[in-house]
Amino acid sequence: AVVIAIVVGALFGLFIPNVGITDSLRVRMYPTIADLIIAMAAGAAGAYTLVKGQLESGLVGVMVAASLIPVMSTIGIGISFGHSSMILGAGLLLLGNYLSLLLANIVVFYFKGLKPQIWYKHKAKKIIKNSLAFIVVAVLLISVPLGIITVYQFYTEKPVEKIRGIINNHLVADWKYRIDEINIHGNLIEIYLFAEEDLNKELLITIKNEIQRNLKNEYNINFKVIPIEEIKL
Repeated sequence: AVVIAIVVGALFGLFIPNVGITDSLRVRMYPTIADLIIAMAAGAAGAYTLVKGQLESGLVGVMVAASLIPVMSTIGIGISFGHSSMILGAGLLLLGNYLSLLLANIVVFYFKGLKPQIWYKHKAKKIIKNSLAFIVVAVLLISVPLGIITVYQFYTEKPVEKIRGIINNHLVADWKYRIDEINIHGNLIEIYLFAEEDLNKELLITIKNEIQRNLKNEYNINFKVIPIEEIKL
């Protein structure tokens, strides 16, 4: 199943024209602790459904679809792009989600009394304990890089949200402008705006000063305005 999903993702990346890195792919390139928590929740819900025999609810399918299939496809698309960060990030997420699903399944099955009854006191008990210990340690180890990515994302995305809010406060009333992208590289902020008409330079200076006051840091801010032209045929 893993190989099929990755191959299909790679084929789509190769043969569909103009495939770019979307927000959905970018999210899976930089997994966070929240992804592990979601996988655990999905695994627990799926395991509970199995125990209760309520397969018609579709939660098992949701468990797989939410935690595994999109990540496998992302790895395939990363292979077709030759994008190492996408492959490594999605690969780390796949491993973390898989182990989190297993951990959630084992815990739910155990507390619902679903365990070997005949040879549990001998061989099975030892196997289960060793397996559980291995999975817990593996999840904790994976949580370290994911935690680092989570902290990094918090500190890099927080300024972007502040900048977006400031620009919206000045331009939101006028639908002739739209934020395309905000990039932060060290002390350089690049803001891409779509505009149907020329932006007032004094307004941009006002926005720049407010951004610097809110971020409490000296940034070089470049506005890149992309004009929108209406062509009537």
